[in-house]
Amino acid sequence: MPRGELDAYEEVAGQIVARQLGGQEQARDVGGAPPSTHDFDIKLPDGRLIALEVTSAADGAIEALRNLAFGREWKAPSLGHHWWLGVPNDGSVKVKALMTQVVPHLEVLEQHDIEQVGGGGRSDRRPPGGVDEDVATAARGVFKLGADRATRLDAPKSGETALVMVSLHGGAGSNFDLLNDLVGGCSEAKAKKLAAATGDERHLFIWMRPSVADAELAMATLPPPESTPELPDGINVVWVATGPARQDALFGLLWRLEPPGGWEVIAP
Repeated sequence: MPRGELDAYEEVAGQIVARQLGGQEQARDVGGAPPSTHDFDIKLPDGRLIALEVTSAADGAIEALRNLAFGREWKAPSLGHHWWLGVPNDGSVKVKALMTQVVPHLEVLEQHDIEQVGGGGRSDRRPPGGVDEDVATAARGVFKLGADRATRLDAPKSGETALVMVSLHGGAGSNFDLLNDLVGGCSEAKAKKLAAATGDERHLFIWMRPSVADAELAMATLPPPESTPELPDGINVVWVATGPARQDALFGLLWRLEPPGGWEVIAP
C-alpha cells in the first residue's frame, strides 16, 4: 500500500483486537505519519492505551505465484478447448512463462486428441506410453515449464475464448516449529517500532497467510504447543490469526501469547 494508507489486513486486525479487548481502535499510521508510527491505538474503557502494530507471515515466492496465477484470465484463442494445469505450490514455477509458452504444446496435444498428460506430482512428469513423438515432445514441453499435469476440459461456448487455468497442489504438514519461528521473526522485525510507541502495552498482530501452509495447518488441526517463541523487549502480547473461511467473518482462528504464559486459543 502507498505510505499513509492501511491495507485490508491491517484494518481488520485493528477491529479484531479492539473487539477482543472491548476498546476502540484509532488508526495512527495514516496521513503522512512518520515511518516509525505504529498502526493503531486501542483505547480501553478504563483509560489504558494499547499500541498495536500489524504484520503478516508469508512466503513471498508463493504469494507472487498465487497472485499471478489467479489475478487474471489467461486466454488462448488458438486452442479449441479450455485446459487446466496442475502446478506445485512451492513458488518454483515462473507462472507468466508457463502460461504464455505452454499454449503451442497444448495445441499439439489437441491435434492428437490427447486429453491429459502427467499426474499429481513430479514423479508423473512423463509422456503417455505409445504416443507419437510429437505428443511426447509436447508433453515434455509442458513439464519443463513447471506443470505436473495438463488436462483438456470442455470446448468454449459460442462467443467465448479458450482459457488456460491453474490450480496449485502440494502437501502441507503441521509444523509448530515453523509457526514459532515465524512469530519470532515478525516480532524481531517490529520490536523497534513498538518499543518507540507510547502506550500502556504494546501488541503485535500477525496474520498467518496461506502461503505458510505448514504453520497455518498447525493452528487449524492441533492444540497449541507448550513451546513458545521468545518475544523481544517492547512487545507485551502477540496475536496470531488465520484468514476467514466465510465472507461474514473477520478471521478463521485466533491465538494469543502473553509471556510468561503460553499460547491461548481465543477463537473460534
